[in-house]
Amino acid sequence: MIELDYFFTQSDEESSHYQLIQFSQNEPWRLVQDGELLGSLEKWNGKWKQLSGSPFSDALLEGICKLIESQHYHRLPAQLLSRWGNVIAEVITKSDDEYLVICKEAVSFKSFAGIFSKFVSTMLKDEWPVRFQLFNADFSEDFEITAHPVKASYSFGWKD
Repeated sequence: MIELDYFFTQSDEESSHYQLIQFSQNEPWRLVQDGELLGSLEKWNGKWKQLSGSPFSDALLEGICKLIESQHYHRLPAQLLSRWGNVIAEVITKSDDEYLVICKEAVSFKSFAGIFSKFVSTMLKDEWPVRFQLFNADFSEDFEITAHPVKASYSFGWKD
């Protein structure tokens, strides 16, 4: 399950707080305010559409869609596939802190698990640890890692 907080301010009016909730990757997003479900929306063929509830204003719908699409967990599967496309068959987002990674056939699973463990932390942009469950092509082997984002450290000046 993924939950996002969205603060919507229209003009100089007061701000409204909404929660966006997605129970699983293939389900629509639900817009909730003060515990009340206001409606649901999903991206279909590259366009966002409201599925239920009273019509959202264009500004609210646009802001919600921008927030959802700006989340790093949407881009991470594509980045993993781009980096290890010759090894990874599929990446499934279970939540913003949990992914399933399925390898292609004829991959040295143990070698890949070791390489993945060393380098995946450098790809994380969010501030929390992320759990990856790796599986070989026929699911006969698995490996789990909790990766912590690498924090950049900068120092200025001369060292004595």
